[in-house]
Amino acid sequence: MLSSDAEQLRKKKWFYIDKRWIECEGVQNIISKAWSYDCNGFEQSRVSFKLKHSRRSLVAWLRGANGNARKRIISIKGKITALRNNASNFDWSKLRLLKRELSKAYNDEETFWKQKSRALWLREGDKNTSYFHMATLQRRNRNMIKGFQISDGRWVVDQSDIIQEVEQYYNAVFAMHPLKAPGVDGMTPLFFQTYWNILSKEICDAVKSFFSTGYLLPT
Repeated sequence: MLSSDAEQLRKKKWFYIDKRWIECEGVQNIISKAWSYDCNGFEQSRVSFKLKHSRRSLVAWLRGANGNARKRIISIKGKITALRNNASNFDWSKLRLLKRELSKAYNDEETFWKQKSRALWLREGDKNTSYFHMATLQRRNRNMIKGFQISDGRWVVDQSDIIQEVEQYYNAVFAMHPLKAPGVDGMTPLFFQTYWNILSKEICDAVKSFFSTGYLLPT
C-alpha cells in the first residue's frame, strides 16, 4: 500500500558548504555570531554544538538570500526582456546593471555545478600523500582512546607520536583542496581554512581536552 503523503516522500537535503557563500557579504558575521553563542558543556561538545549552530544559521540565511542561481537567472532574464519591450521608456543604465547581475548569476551557477560534480573530486584526487587518516579509534572505557591506527596500518600509542600524527592531520586539512568532499557535518576544508581565525581557539581547546582526558566525543 502506497502513501500519498508528500511529507513522507520528501527527502532531507544533504547540507554542505557552498563556495559561493564564502564570497557573499555578511556570511563571516553569521559564522562569527554563531560561533560566539554561549553554550554549556565540555570543550568537544561545545565545538559540536557550534558547528550545528553554524549550519542552522547558514541555512536560515540562505532561505532569505535568494541564493539559488538558477532562479536568479530566470528572474533577471525576465526583467531584461520586460525592459527591452518597453521601448518608450528604455533605461540603458538599468540594462547594464541587469547584465552584470546576470553574469554573476551564471558564474554562481557554474561554481555550484563544479562543487556538486563528483568528477571534480575524482579528478583532483588526494594529492597529499602525507595525509594520515585517523581510520580506527578504540572506544573502550567510555571512549578512552589509548591509540589509533594510521594509514600505513601501524598503531600509534605513544603520547609524543600521537601528538605528531594529530599535527600532521591538521596540517593536511589546510593543505587539502578547499572543495574536497565534506565530512559528515557538511563542512568542507574551505570552511575551516576561511574562518580559522574564528574557529581556532575552541577547536584547539577541544583537541587539548582529548589529550588531557583521552576521551573522544562519539560521532
